[in-house]
Amino acid sequence: MAHALMNNSAVGQRNWHRSSEKTPERRAAQPILPATVVSLRNKFILCAVIAGAAILSYLNSMNCGYVRWDDTGYYRNNPLVAGDGGLGAIWVDGFREKPTKHYYPLVWTSYWIEYQLFGDSPKALHTTQMILHAAASVAVLLALLALGAPVLAAGAAAAVFAVHPINVASVTWLAERKNTLSAVFFWLSLLVYVQFRRKGSGGRYAVSVACYLLALLAKTACVVLAPLVVITDRVLDGRWSRRSLLRAMPFFVIGLFMGLLTARSEAIHAKSGKPIDPALRPLVAAAAVVHYVQKSVLPVELVPIYPRWPESFAAPRYWISLALVVLTGGLLLKVRRRLSPLVGWAIALFLLGLFPVLGFMHFNFLQFSFVSDHFMYLSLVGLCLLFGLCISALGARGGSRTDSAAAVDQPSSIPRCAAIALVVVICAALSYRTNRQNQVWSDPVTFWEYTLARNPDCFPGHFNLGNLYFRDKDYEKALAHFEQSVRIDPSLVVNSRACARCCKALDKSAAAIAHYERAVAVEKSKNARNISTRLEFAEYLRALGLPDRATPLYKEVLAVDPKNPLAVRALAGAQSPSEAR
Repeated sequence: MAHALMNNSAVGQRNWHRSSEKTPERRAAQPILPATVVSLRNKFILCAVIAGAAILSYLNSMNCGYVRWDDTGYYRNNPLVAGDGGLGAIWVDGFREKPTKHYYPLVWTSYWIEYQLFGDSPKALHTTQMILHAAASVAVLLALLALGAPVLAAGAAAAVFAVHPINVASVTWLAERKNTLSAVFFWLSLLVYVQFRRKGSGGRYAVSVACYLLALLAKTACVVLAPLVVITDRVLDGRWSRRSLLRAMPFFVIGLFMGLLTARSEAIHAKSGKPIDPALRPLVAAAAVVHYVQKSVLPVELVPIYPRWPESFAAPRYWISLALVVLTGGLLLKVRRRLSPLVGWAIALFLLGLFPVLGFMHFNFLQFSFVSDHFMYLSLVGLCLLFGLCISALGARGGSRTDSAAAVDQPSSIPRCAAIALVVVICAALSYRTNRQNQVWSDPVTFWEYTLARNPDCFPGHFNLGNLYFRDKDYEKALAHFEQSVRIDPSLVVNSRACARCCKALDKSAAAIAHYERAVAVEKSKNARNISTRLEFAEYLRALGLPDRATPLYKEVLAVDPKNPLAVRALAGAQSPSEAR
């Protein structure tokens, strides 16, 4: 299979070898990889099949609700979406620190439109997510065909992307509208850019840049399209050129501006997590790359929040992963001249798409895990294309060396039929796994219990499940999860305070006092001017009839907030049952 991939997989492979005989001028005039020509009828059929496969795989996601993991905060509890500010607030207020973490106005606009039309309806949100994913899958197909991928390779890549269960974390998770929406414009931008390179239309170039800007307004991670454009030119022209850098300059400038905007937000909101040791970051990155390849090839035991790996140089995972990455990279470098240029492009897409989330730069999610399925939404296409090129090579073995467009119109050779059958079987299995994985996201309790069963030390799992049980007045279960939260991260005030509130509800005053004392100690050590826990504890002590113990806390509150009405009344002796919480 590898031998076939090196020598027979792509139409452009023969042109790759011939290119050494051409002058630079001729190479610049005639791209190495001609566009794959497919009849309009067959292109429509391919698009319909890809879109249908995506919709079929995610149809049962329409029955899912919220999982209370950013989704409610992004939608119904988001003042930009559910408030009265409208589109003006979405596009203007996003430059401020509040009320949202990042400036993703296109995402908030899509949410706002749905909120106006459907209100608080998760089914409408899931339907939109499914449609956007289908559109992104079709855009992937068209972009790969425009780039010059053989029909079988492009079709197989787009089909696997459409049905792969690792994308459940991007499609069924309502908070990841930024992934599905940005991907549509990402792939449209690349598609139109390749068309511009082939036809030289300035209008197409402008449309490509505009689509890139729209992608960034949905998710800043799409900044990786800027270097990918340069690599795409290398594939099309067969050489590096200064003109390519000039063409890519608007992409880099726009990406830099949006990247700085996101960096500002991360500097504000990522303070809760400690950055990874700089010396350990390359090892974490290597382990993450291996993890993503493994989960893409064998998508089993997918977890919304994976266990966080130890920050220790002694962990075998890091050194094994580093060895695998170095050996694989060395092998690819050795045989690079024998490979189709699309192989290098696919690997570049995979690595570029992952680079922002490999741990070299600190961001908020790293406090929970170093990896996540939703980080793979763009990069997965690179691995899918490698799979598609292997399938195309399999279909070419023993078959005629005809044009790939003719091959899709006349799929008569036995190897090609076998390759197509293999793709169908693999996609059916992946679609089944996707359908099952969707059910994990059906409701908050199912979601968090599934996560904790595979990641028992998941702090968000215990804390959110504790909140759900507390809301349902199942205080014993809530307390058990909140105590686990304290065990995992005793440095968070909210953990001990949540335990105290459960003990209050269970009339366990001694335990409640102990938890409050721990929460107050943490609060003082982290931010002496934060008085909310001390005020809550003082009110509880006063309600228990322990004013002597409450008085010092009230005085501490007044030292920070001299006009606090609860503390003023308490110290003045104005107590009444209605004032106690």
